[in-house]
Amino acid sequence: MRRYFPLVFAFFLLPACGLAQTGFPPFGSFDTSQFDAVNRQNLNVNFAIPIVSAPGRGISFSFAIIQDSLFWRKAGNS
Repeated sequence: MRRYFPLVFAFFLLPACGLAQTGFPPFGSFDTSQFDAVNRQNLNVNFAIPIVSAPGRGISFSFAIIQDSLFWRKAGNS
């Protein structure tokens, strides 16, 4: 079982990493400025405050505190 662990990891977990969506949708309507971005469809304001940014050879590392203005909650019993 120990020798099959890397195969199981690659088969199940690595494709799930590609499904995570980051950033904005490709065909959305956004009003961006230097500090924030406003989604024109639902008026969500996205603030991003950069904390750390380190360039790398293949992948650069950047960390920011992000806050969205919309809070979703379940409405009704459906």
